[in-house]
Amino acid sequence: ELTSEQLFTALYPEGNRNAYHTLRKRLYGKLQEFISLKLMEGDLTPSSSVNAMLNIGQFFIDKQRPKLALKSLQKAKRKALRYQFYAKHLEVLKILMINAYSFNLDYEVLFDEWKTVKQVSDLDEKITLSSSLIRSKLSEAKQSGEVIILQEMAESELAKLGIHPSEI
Repeated sequence: ELTSEQLFTALYPEGNRNAYHTLRKRLYGKLQEFISLKLMEGDLTPSSSVNAMLNIGQFFIDKQRPKLALKSLQKAKRKALRYQFYAKHLEVLKILMINAYSFNLDYEVLFDEWKTVKQVSDLDEKITLSSSLIRSKLSEAKQSGEVIILQEMAESELAKLGIHPSEI
């Protein structure tokens, strides 16, 4: 295995560092692209499908094809909603809001939907974290032999994250 300096000397004995770094950057980019394509090749999950639709939508936006972009982004939005991929749903909404004029969409309606999804996403994240905290506390209690009142402990952990049990 060669060091960067050895590679530089072997490839560019005349000492052209700019050419060396340009080549390295281009090769690294191609390697990233290759690995990404290989990983996506066998990935038929809903998440990869949403990512693909987002990418296609962005491609059509870049190519000034708003109708095709909108169609792809709407599919991505529906799938993200169906599978509760809140981060992807928010990403789609952000792209739709940025391009609302080109898509002839009502920005305010999109923004209201974004706020709602953001609130649900934040709550989902807090619930996931509190669930992890609760499991950790249960594990600690089990190891120490401590007797705990589950409801009190759960409410305490939820309160740490600002969640009232009625929100769940």
